[in-house]
Amino acid sequence: MNKSKHSEFTSFSLFSVYAVFAVCSLFLVLIGAKVYENIVTESNKVHDRQTAFTYIQNKLRSHFDEVYAQNNQLILKAGNLSTVIYEKDGELCELYFPQDTTPNFDFGERIVAIDQWNISQQEQDLVIELNYTNTIRTKVKEVHS
Repeated sequence: MNKSKHSEFTSFSLFSVYAVFAVCSLFLVLIGAKVYENIVTESNKVHDRQTAFTYIQNKLRSHFDEVYAQNNQLILKAGNLSTVIYEKDGELCELYFPQDTTPNFDFGERIVAIDQWNISQQEQDLVIELNYTNTIRTKVKEVHS
């Protein structure tokens, strides 16, 4: 009987070690999944910020006759067409329209979701602020007037 109790104790101990290992493995997998989810979320935020700024920089590098900031909007004019980049309902939007018409900002094309958008003109510089979790600021020089 002594060997039987020893065998039961050994089996129980072995099962306990496996159970502890399984529980620890499960927690490790759950923690890893949460860390991965956070990394992907932050990566997407960085991608959105870079997308917005790259888009605006490419627009500003295009050959427009006139570029200026007015009423918290970036206005780009070329020939008879105007392009306005603005914030509406938490999204950065862009609208093309002929200069002789009144723009309807409800029909703008959505570019990327943002928390806040501020644009101002300081002498010959445009100062653009996009706010997500952190505010990013940039100065764009050599504004065409």
